[in-house]
Amino acid sequence: MTKQELAQEIQVHDHFHNMSDDHRVWTQGRTHYQFIQDKLKVMFVKTSDRCIFWNNNAPNAAQYNQNYINQLIELGD
Repeated sequence: MTKQELAQEIQVHDHFHNMSDDHRVWTQGRTHYQFIQDKLKVMFVKTSDRCIFWNNNAPNAAQYNQNYINQLIELGD
């Protein structure tokens, strides 16, 4: 999987699947989220790099807090 393909997976992901009352929607969203996280871990060693890539491709409401990313960078992760 390329970074461009992973970016597309993040963009089409249902970022609010956890709000669904339909268990099937929640399960599919959780499975897709885990798939994305697994691919991010393969492509990026540092957690901060994964978070930055995620933020560049996810909607604003689903992004990591910049302070959290800065703390990871300070810790070397």
